[in-house]
Amino acid sequence: SELSTMKISGGFPAITAGWIKSGLHHFAMFGAAEGRPGSGASGSGINVTGKLVDGYIKDATVFADANGDGKWSEGEAKATTDAKGNFTLEGAKGAMIASGGTDLSTGKSFKGVLKATEGSTMINPLTSMQQAFVEKGLSVADAEVKVAKALGLDASKFDLTTFDPLAASLDADATPEERALGAQLQAEAAKVANFIVAAGQT
Repeated sequence: SELSTMKISGGFPAITAGWIKSGLHHFAMFGAAEGRPGSGASGSGINVTGKLVDGYIKDATVFADANGDGKWSEGEAKATTDAKGNFTLEGAKGAMIASGGTDLSTGKSFKGVLKATEGSTMINPLTSMQQAFVEKGLSVADAEVKVAKALGLDASKFDLTTFDPLAASLDADATPEERALGAQLQAEAAKVANFIVAAGQT
């Protein structure tokens, strides 16, 4: 299976170079959608307001990849994230792709490429994993289950397309369980981000 090269140790995934090459390396990092299911869209598109998160990333470019070629093309919805990582796309169709900007948690330029499934209001390293599975032919729901299984988590506890783990981990009004889940997902996202950034620099 797609997870055959992923091992779970102590509750945390050891993501091998082979899995990254076949999954994130080809799809989430370099945007070669190649017309696979989930990479395109039909209709007039939708308006999407969301966040870009590694830490929150400001001044990044986000676009909806309507034609599935992994690159922004004239007529595709595009926006720049604000000082808190927020963005709004009007008439968005297709998977969402983000790059550039400054990671507010480090103060450094973000060097990778992040993706999310069509219509997502959250773009982060975990949604990049999800979109990689969608581009291999899985449904959005099945892709989320794959990601959750890889992380040793229960997919029924969260929705990757909308859940902000960073915000949840810091929310004083959240339950201890919600904060713990947010912290765990954010920790896993940070690990995936390290692979994404490293691959983007090779």
